[in-house]
Amino acid sequence: MTPPTVFRPVDEDARERARGDHRASLVLEAGAGTGKTTLLVERIALLIRSVHARLEEIAAVTFTENAATTLKLRLRERRARARGDLTLPSVDR
Repeated sequence: MTPPTVFRPVDEDARERARGDHRASLVLEAGAGTGKTTLLVERIALLIRSVHARLEEIAAVTFTENAATTLKLRLRERRARARGDLTLPSVDR
């Protein structure tokens, strides 16, 4: 039996750059449901954890108030999960 194929978006290289390239400001443009908010939350979390920026130094501009609220809530949830994750080093919590 062959192992299941893991889905890899055709733009995965660009997504990885958006997550990890902290030397550049980026604009993300994509259709609904493509993972923009998830990617932004990951990027912001990595920026904070890597000490490249503090939360109050980050500007994330969205097109709608709903998108901004969603981004804020997801980031808040991610930070709360990290604070409670005792497997992470204390500096990451």
